[in-house]
Amino acid sequence: MNGILGVNATDFGLSRDNLRAAYRKIGGAQLLVRNSPELAIRALEDGVPYVVYRETDDDPQHSPLAQFPRSFVQKRASKVPAGAYLHLTNELDPSPALNAWTLEALAVCEELGRKAVIFNYATHKSEAQYAASEPVIRRAIAGGHAMGVHVYESEIDSFDESAYQWVDLYRQIGGLWLVTEFAWIESIHVAERGFRVGLDDEAHERFLKLRAARFAALRTPVAHFSYDQWPDTPEGASTGFGWMDRPVVKVMLQAQNEVYTMTQAPTQQRQATANVALNLRPSPSTAQPQLVRIPAGATFTIWQQPVMLGDGLSWVNASYDGKQGFVAVSVNGAVTYTVKETEPPPPDGVYSENLTDDEIQQLITFHTGIAAVYKALWERRNQA
Repeated sequence: MNGILGVNATDFGLSRDNLRAAYRKIGGAQLLVRNSPELAIRALEDGVPYVVYRETDDDPQHSPLAQFPRSFVQKRASKVPAGAYLHLTNELDPSPALNAWTLEALAVCEELGRKAVIFNYATHKSEAQYAASEPVIRRAIAGGHAMGVHVYESEIDSFDESAYQWVDLYRQIGGLWLVTEFAWIESIHVAERGFRVGLDDEAHERFLKLRAARFAALRTPVAHFSYDQWPDTPEGASTGFGWMDRPVVKVMLQAQNEVYTMTQAPTQQRQATANVALNLRPSPSTAQPQLVRIPAGATFTIWQQPVMLGDGLSWVNASYDGKQGFVAVSVNGAVTYTVKETEPPPPDGVYSENLTDDEIQQLITFHTGIAAVYKALWERRNQA
């Protein structure tokens, strides 16, 4: 089970046997389950690579920061085996208090030998908001934990780039990032109106296909929201989320997972020179619109793995002029770009002596941020 599209289950009266049969058929690499330790245990036994265990009281209306990080983590860790990732907070806004709380929770996780998924930020958070959390994200990734993000979009055949402002930071930091909630939504301003509001199956399939390619290129496992009905109301059954009674969605997810998997590890990003003018497209298909034209001779960034197939061509993930998408590797037998060779460091060289002024300033900003986070943590402990 290593498909890019997994399952998010809110556990409002779902049949665990039916869900288990569904996720095994879909073959996704991630399963997020809320309030069901039994199901998390079964998923680990079934070999799901990324099982995320969540409980209800982690979102803003339950004020999780008012709970002691130790008791919060211990409660969850006592219910599921060590193979499951513990879902910490959900859709809280970035803040120094959240950073300090999360650092304490990570310390408890490591004391107990557990892994966590931190933050699980709501869709459309800005680059500045992610930057405010960068020191904690780096700390989590260094400890083998995961960073959680949510992606909701109302476009179908194009991307809403506001939902992907975490991508640049992810590429800088690396590690495991999980999209713990993902779906089409009528409007990000009305969280209760999902694909059941009237998105037809053909459009839903196009939506999933386009994004499966992008998430596979990023190598970020996704949990499609949601298997069971949400909101748990009569209105939610007709205009919200939930596809346990819509088997066609299961078929769609399974079909994409047969194409897009987690098996290929991404290589480090490289700089390339365009041999010819290139079209950067939102997914690996010539039918997709041009995001930007890369001029011949221009330098741009590529990720050499995984290589995607589409419309008889091979494609790689690339970025240029602030936009991210795909370029064809070759056209009519001619290679479209040349990868620049990496220059080795000078003999007996010291990296810091070769840093630019901008790079030095970035390091100063980063370490100042780390110092601020630990200062807040120290103050929090002394006030307790």
